Amino acid sequence: MKIPSLILFTASLSAGVLTVTADEIPAEAEEVIAEAVSAAVPHFDAALAIATEGGDDPRDFTALAKSLAARGLGKTPALPPWVPEESEGSGEEAEHYREEWESRVQQLGKTDLKYLKGADIDQDLKTDSAEMEKAVKGYLGFLVEDKLNVDGNGDNRLTLQEYALAVPARGEKDEDGVDWHQRGHFEESDADGDGFLDVAEMLGHDVDILVKRSLLAHLVLTIPVADSDGDGVLSESEFLARSGATPEVWAEISRGSDQIALDELYPAFYWVSNENLATLLP
Repeated sequence: MKIPSLILFTASLSAGVLTVTADEIPAEAEEVIAEAVSAAVPHFDAALAIATEGGDDPRDFTALAKSLAARGLGKTPALPPWVPEESEGSGEEAEHYREEWESRVQQLGKTDLKYLKGADIDQDLKTDSAEMEKAVKGYLGFLVEDKLNVDGNGDNRLTLQEYALAVPARGEKDEDGVDWHQRGHFEESDADGDGFLDVAEMLGHDVDILVKRSLLAHLVLTIPVADSDGDGVLSESEFLARSGATPEVWAEISRGSDQIALDELYPAFYWVSNENLATLLP
């Protein structure tokens, strides 16, 4: 089975979607991709249905984009709560860790917009669940092909040294030819700690963030109904009145504030786990 490689992210929001011819991908990748489609597409589809409700066209991609932008899509979230403040961290490793996350977060708003644009593959400002599914399959298919380019022996798994060939070094390399940046990303991805990345581990972060974006798109278009007094902000009491809401999640999204503006919902919920996001959905 071949999956078309359609890269969801583009060089700019005005650029077209780049197409790449894909080779056959491993069977285990097909399974991972199918699970990602099942987890993500229904939420994208639900967000589209909400955004176009009452309109003339249920495939109106522009309505979806505008609705999500009104809820904060494209804005840069704060650093994740697990990154220590500068005063809390000490030493070179802590400094590298914080700098790494600062660099990641600075790109998130733009990247989220590019992911969304990728759902409209043919750029006709129309989309539906079938096109979204094709986009997800194409994106993950491209990633599999790209990541396996450094698989020297063709066993569909990566050693640390193979992985390092595709990840830029950011410091002095150790005796094994790998620096702190490459090693850290590898160890973060190696979920079972066996010293290899299988296909599921290679795609793990990318699938998680893709599912997160779909959950967020659905959530930020449903949760405004919790604004019972219609003042344009979500208070703690309004949030906790929602099914699945907990004080712990409120503390995570509010960062000590007593309310969240509805146009800041997307970045506010960005670091909530996928599991907790799912519990907040109807």
